[in-house]
Amino acid sequence: LFYSWSPPTGLNTTIGPNVTANPNISTTYTVFVQNGVCTSTTPITVFVSASPTIYIVSNKNPICKGETTLLTASGAVTFSWNTGALGDTTSVSPVSTTGYTVTGKDYNNCTASVAITQSVSLCTSINERQLYLDQVRIYPNPSAGTLNIDLGGISGEEVQVRIMNVTGQSVFDGKTSGSLTAYDISWLKSGVYFIVLKQAQNIKSLKLIKE
Repeated sequence: LFYSWSPPTGLNTTIGPNVTANPNISTTYTVFVQNGVCTSTTPITVFVSASPTIYIVSNKNPICKGETTLLTASGAVTFSWNTGALGDTTSVSPVSTTGYTVTGKDYNNCTASVAITQSVSLCTSINERQLYLDQVRIYPNPSAGTLNIDLGGISGEEVQVRIMNVTGQSVFDGKTSGSLTAYDISWLKSGVYFIVLKQAQNIKSLKLIKE
């Protein structure tokens, strides 16, 4: 018997009954079989799934030395962290600026990894601590239509407001400096979002569930 495979893309060989296929994209191969004067062809498709796109958001970055922050991953089904933690969230309290890596696996068992740098400041002055967005609250959460952002103690300071979906895409950008600002989010699709607040060099991310 004579066997011939085509196309050659991703094959270790095109001749023989057994070949190894490693294409970059889903590919349909055709095997041609000849036995004397008799011939036949059979197609077979090798499906290739794209690796998941993983994102990490820190609940607070930077943090003061001795503080704890929550890292949240999204974009896959299961997650494992380089710290040994499992799941989409993990709490960390590094004593110095540290990098963290999470590996996500999707339903097709495809994996991908992404890293985040968690900055740590000595926070030696009271003013430096006051710049952090610790007092900010968002409510109600979950929300069906209205989102209130309460700036608390940093009222009067301009704060950039960004809403991001789980793929990391920005769906809303704005600014506020009032103690309490209400936003109409009824136009958002139901799902998980992240409210990213930035004041000067300080950033705080809050998880929002849109009903």
